[in-house]
Amino acid sequence: MTVTGAHQVPKLKPVEDRKLLRAIIDAVSEYDLASSPEWDQLDQLSTHTEFESIDANPDGIFEGPDNSFEAVGDVYVTLNYGDRRDSTAVSDAFPVQVAGTFDRQTGKVVVESVTIDTSSFYN
Repeated sequence: MTVTGAHQVPKLKPVEDRKLLRAIIDAVSEYDLASSPEWDQLDQLSTHTEFESIDANPDGIFEGPDNSFEAVGDVYVTLNYGDRRDSTAVSDAFPVQVAGTFDRQTGKVVVESVTIDTSSFYN
């Protein structure tokens, strides 16, 4: 761990194991964001928000202590406004941070938290 001020920051290193990297990318893309608590943050951006996909950036996936990982990527949505007769649809993307754990022996990856930055919507 690295100590900065009064905080201990876990030491992260890029995931080099190609099989593990692929497993994390797949787990992130298969994460059911639309059924998760984080969805509310996106759903309130429009009359009807549609989930398109969530993608991890392969160069932004890092291993932490105790078989943990952190990844950065983007979540893609379609923001729909209005009703059926007078509607507008806009595609948008927001940065996302994903954290979880993995089992190197079985290849199982579990997404434990997703943090979406929607601040660009309000600027």
